[in-house]
Amino acid sequence: MAAPKWYPEFEITEAPHPRPPACGDTASSWRSTLLDLADLDRRLNDAREEIERERADGDARRRLLFLALIEDVKDNLDRSLEGIQEHQLDPAAARWFRKLRRMHRAVEELLARERVIQVTYERFVPQLMVVGGVRPRDDVPEGTVLEVVRCGYLWQGEVLRKAEVIVAAASAGRDA
Repeated sequence: MAAPKWYPEFEITEAPHPRPPACGDTASSWRSTLLDLADLDRRLNDAREEIERERADGDARRRLLFLALIEDVKDNLDRSLEGIQEHQLDPAAARWFRKLRRMHRAVEELLARERVIQVTYERFVPQLMVVGGVRPRDDVPEGTVLEVVRCGYLWQGEVLRKAEVIVAAASAGRDA
């Protein structure tokens, strides 16, 4: 049976002091015991809150790892489905193609439910991207994203994975 949190006869206003009660002083003994219980209750609540914080942090870390894995699956499905025309496939391959497309949609829906956002910018943003290569180009401004090698993703305003991009650079013959 759980001990009651508050007794109206005794007002608990301070932390317990480690002193033994006077012999025969029952009220003082009870007061000390109640103060000890109140302190224990406070420490247990603090411990519960800490455990919940650690559990939430662990859940967030696991979710991040899971989302990172799903991003890789999506990228692989994107590459697998790229350029394939279903009408050009034999019936068995067409069935596999439709299954891959369904898996791709399911992964996209999962990422949308989790509010994972794909990084898309025309200009290079160092906080969200890494340079995977540079191509000399004079027809576009320097730092323009020409190609995405690997998609980047944001989750709850934080970078899950930076995009790897090919950016434009001034050609060697161009004057700055």
